[in-house]
Amino acid sequence: ALELIGKTGLFSYDLLMVDITLPGMDGLEFVRQVREELKLNPSIIIISGFVDAERVRRAKSLNLRTVLVKPFTPERLDACLDEFRKHWRPREPGKQ
Repeated sequence: ALELIGKTGLFSYDLLMVDITLPGMDGLEFVRQVREELKLNPSIIIISGFVDAERVRRAKSLNLRTVLVKPFTPERLDACLDEFRKHWRPREPGKQ
């Protein structure tokens, strides 16, 4: 996923939804790499079945839009997406 996201010019992302449990690295490390190494700044919603104080601290340090805790209802997901839509501004083509 990082390799695909890092191919500048091929994709433009306004919102990423990332599970905290990923094969090979946790979702918060993935977000850190997107922000710091790839220098991209999409809005990000983290999805997790378990959120502890350390993960909340790490999520806040990465400037995440929200943490969506599983299981969640369609209404909760819609509320998160509505919040994103309130602040979303279209990007210029080709800009990250």
